[in-house]
Amino acid sequence: PENHVRMAISTKFFNSLSNNNPGFGLSCLDFDGGTILVPRIDLPPATRLRVRVAAKDISLALTAPKNSSVLNVFHGTVQNIIEGPRSLR
Repeated sequence: PENHVRMAISTKFFNSLSNNNPGFGLSCLDFDGGTILVPRIDLPPATRLRVRVAAKDISLALTAPKNSSVLNVFHGTVQNIIEGPRSLR
């Protein structure tokens, strides 16, 4: 059975817990595209997890962030934009 860590609703992907960093209170989750840092998870290494990342927690940039506190940076391409109701803007 896979464990679920609910970060929010939007993009989801499967991960495997690779290690914990108790000094910073973070866990490293490995996936095909790299590693994502999340708040510490008390589970054994290699535990499979499904993580959801909310759209509100995602930033798009044309250049790599510099002098930023952002922990997770991924390269990608926007393939589609769907305009929602005005209340979401």
